[in-house]
Amino acid sequence: TRPAMPPAVVAEALAKGPLGVPALAAVAGAVLAPLTLYRQGYSFSVGYGSAVGVMALAAMRAVPPTTQLATLTAGATLFYRLR
Repeated sequence: TRPAMPPAVVAEALAKGPLGVPALAAVAGAVLAPLTLYRQGYSFSVGYGSAVGVMALAAMRAVPPTTQLATLTAGATLFYRLR
C-alpha cells in the first residue's frame, strides 16, 4: 500500500492543535532542503514554489475544504506553485 499523504502525524497536527504551523514548516523543509542541496539557487525559485504547493496539498488532504471559497483559495495556492 502507498503511504498516506501527508503522514498521519502531520495530518493530525494540521487538523487540530497548536502544532499545525510547525508541521507545515516540516513539510516545507522536507521539500526545500533536497532541492537546495541539489542547486543553491533553487531555494529562491523552484524550491519555494514547490514547498508552497506541497504545503497546500498537505493542508487540503488533512483538512478538506468545506466551502467554495476555501476550495478556490486552496486551488489558487496550488496554482501559485507553477508561477
